[in-house]
Amino acid sequence: MQKSDNFRPPSPVWTLETIKHRIQAGIHLRTPRDRAMIVDIGNHILVKYGSDITPHEGMVTQYVAAQATGIPIPKIYAIVYDEVSRWTYIVQEKLPGVRLITLLPTLDANTRSILATELNVMLRKLSVFNDLGPMGLYGKQGQYHGTCIGRFLELRPDARITTLRDFVDWCPNLVRTYYPGMNTPSTDAFDFSRPPFFCHGDLVPENILVLNGHISGIIDWASAGWYPYFWNDWIGRWRNKVPQFQDGRWARMVDIMTEPFPAEVEAFEEIFALADQYL
Repeated sequence: MQKSDNFRPPSPVWTLETIKHRIQAGIHLRTPRDRAMIVDIGNHILVKYGSDITPHEGMVTQYVAAQATGIPIPKIYAIVYDEVSRWTYIVQEKLPGVRLITLLPTLDANTRSILATELNVMLRKLSVFNDLGPMGLYGKQGQYHGTCIGRFLELRPDARITTLRDFVDWCPNLVRTYYPGMNTPSTDAFDFSRPPFFCHGDLVPENILVLNGHISGIIDWASAGWYPYFWNDWIGRWRNKVPQFQDGRWARMVDIMTEPFPAEVEAFEEIFALADQYL
């Protein structure tokens, strides 16, 4: 029987056995020694798995896809947990494009401006999500495990961050716990009346895909959730400390992408540096 033009093969049933079989025949994009591995299993499908991959990443990706239009997000086909290894396997769409971190040195100012403007629109769409706030990762209200500040926050794993003041006081208070009498940075720069907002949490060039001069994908949503109002600006500028970003190309994109909060960024950088040194 001849297949019609609209024929599509049935979707596979993504059992753990099926996923592991497909991984064996796939192409590893990260070394098997990593705790977070990515395998291209063909047909524009990736599998992310390992001890550092959590169901949260797949669920938040699905959440964002359901809430926002105009943001290129990988489709999630399956989230499977292995009770034996305690690893999570996320089967997801492989979006087209090249990571911005690879392309950035070659892009002219006009192209960078176009990309930054597109990212600005996407960030604004994310910022209006408010149905699950107020603070914390998606699915973990009041907690930020797995983020760049997670190693500091996990020193008190049972506690919750419920306000902006909690967020900015967390590390200084811990430092004073271990080093009584230590002088810690001022928090006067922060507007404690401002509510948190939803964001990707780690929007840096490694997590942005580009195709033909436009944004083709935003990937790696593991850190997404509700953060302080200055977070996009801080996380973007924090990347400038890496030598390959010190030519200013990424910094100028951040100027367009996000609302600037120079006082808050400087103040939180002092807080982060203190924690990095002593905790």
